[in-house]
Amino acid sequence: MTAETFSDWLQKHAKRPILRVVALALAIQSAYFCFLAYNRYSEQLEKIELLRESVSIGVQQSNRPLIESAILSFLSNPDVSAVLLCSGNAPQMAYPPDSHDYCRNSGSSFKKWAVRRDLIGVQEIALLVILSPASVLHPMLFWIAVSVLMTGSIFWLLMRVKRRFEVEILYPILEGLDADIPLVVKELEVLRSKNLERLRLVREKAGMEALVNLSTQVAHDIRSPLAALGAAAKGLDLPQEQRSMIDGAVARMQGIADDLLTRYRAPSAGPAKPKTSVLVLAGLVEQVVAEKRLQHKDKPGVSIDFAAGAAEIKASVEPTEFQRLVSNLINNSVEAFSGPGTVSVALSALDHKVLLTVKDNGKGIPPEILARLGQKGETHGKAGGTGLGVYHARKTVESWGGSFKIESESGKGTAVTLELPAAAAKTVSARAVLLDDDLLVHMNWRMAAKAAGVEFKAYKIPGEIIADAEALPKDTPIYIDSELGGDVKGEDTAQALHEKGFTDLTMATGHGPEKFSHLPWLKVTGKEPPWN
Repeated sequence: MTAETFSDWLQKHAKRPILRVVALALAIQSAYFCFLAYNRYSEQLEKIELLRESVSIGVQQSNRPLIESAILSFLSNPDVSAVLLCSGNAPQMAYPPDSHDYCRNSGSSFKKWAVRRDLIGVQEIALLVILSPASVLHPMLFWIAVSVLMTGSIFWLLMRVKRRFEVEILYPILEGLDADIPLVVKELEVLRSKNLERLRLVREKAGMEALVNLSTQVAHDIRSPLAALGAAAKGLDLPQEQRSMIDGAVARMQGIADDLLTRYRAPSAGPAKPKTSVLVLAGLVEQVVAEKRLQHKDKPGVSIDFAAGAAEIKASVEPTEFQRLVSNLINNSVEAFSGPGTVSVALSALDHKVLLTVKDNGKGIPPEILARLGQKGETHGKAGGTGLGVYHARKTVESWGGSFKIESESGKGTAVTLELPAAAAKTVSARAVLLDDDLLVHMNWRMAAKAAGVEFKAYKIPGEIIADAEALPKDTPIYIDSELGGDVKGEDTAQALHEKGFTDLTMATGHGPEKFSHLPWLKVTGKEPPWN
């Protein structure tokens, strides 16, 4: 089927059918009125015959009153314009008197119909009757004029409807219903709103996919430089505090990269939901504060303070995400300073709630911007800012069952408060042991154990843990890597410890449980610390 433009469609399915109907109606009306006109003309001819007989008798009897009476009576007919008695071309009698010229010019025309009849029994005298076509055709002409006006009105209305249809319906549809101007037609306005929402979701999805791809690529590419940085730091002659800070920062960046890769490994399936666990928050916050002090130590007059109301304040969070959130909030506060300033980080518990407040005495946020902060794309005071930081923080805290609040006053500073449900720590062993040949894994587990308040010891060589085993309680949780370098298998060490009476042995590996099905007493878990 060939596609048609709207003009062609209107011409084919509206104008032409209407024109045919109107033409047919005009033809029927014209035929009908022609029939009426013929009947009326025939009636006039019969009346003219009667007049001819009466006038002939009057002329034969030389009875002028009879002749005048018959003619005047006939003139009362509206279709008759004049009646004359003509002798050749000379008028003998004319009614009305000014019509005597008709005898010399008695031919019919559009303006007059002339009917000439010789009188009966009288030589050289004829009766001439002038009929008016207008009076005969007037009804037909009137209805033809009405039909023409109606046809013109219909076509004018069609053109007007066509223009409005094109402007209000056709063009918006052709343009994809994505204009910002509201439409007049209610149904189309609903479609436009739905289409704009669909386009917004498509753009957001495309942006999210691009962000996922970028995050995955960055997380993948940054792992090698981080490993090199960690190795280089071990060769530096640094105070133990600074060395621990560098090791912790490298480990946290490694954790962020691992978290991104885990979350967005399959973008089509959507990002994975981060796994939360009940943790002591003070250690997590203190580590971030230490990093930020080192990061901003060259900024004159800028200080970062931390106060924890209680060492055992716990909440269910994802540690990497929580530290990233605290780090971003402290950075935002420092960036609010045009000179010296103080960032105060406070952790407290109140009515089964955990409150983390990051407060600064910077320039503050204008009220009109403050009302929009936390919405996607809204930012303040940052050149090139994406507006994702505060938005992401709010969504993350809400996903943990908490709330996110910003209070600010221009010229006085800003306070951001995170409110989380307080939680009791999971029942875990007070100590744990790890056997793994990867020092980065040691560092990651050590940080998690510290945050969870667990006494932790890590071994790299199987012989070391076997030698120290006698000093450990038999119910101590021991986690063993399945590949310990070379041809050394973790399951052999697990077998040796099991024979010594240890009851809580777990293989921390990427392999599935089926690989160790021949050891029914051996548990299997992943490489992540069990306190995450």
